[in-house]
Amino acid sequence: MLKKYKHSVLTDDQIKWIVKQKIEGKLKNEEIAAVQGISVRRVQQIYSLYKKNGSLPVLKKAGRHKALPKKKGKLLSKPMDNLNHAPAIWST
Repeated sequence: MLKKYKHSVLTDDQIKWIVKQKIEGKLKNEEIAAVQGISVRRVQQIYSLYKKNGSLPVLKKAGRHKALPKKKGKLLSKPMDNLNHAPAIWST
């Protein structure tokens, strides 16, 4: 049976609930994961971070950060300059 998880960011309230349920020990990891729509491993990771730091984990903003080079034009022109100086075996 394949499980599909929704790809959404957990809110602070959801993280608090997960940690609370783990501390109380009333629900299994599988049950917590099913309620929150996340994987069992993610439940384990959140609780592990809580135990390690002693405070509720704060999740970072999802996705990649876009970093563009400052001098984009110069980076692209350098390889083109090198084409004029090709080795003799490439010449016709």
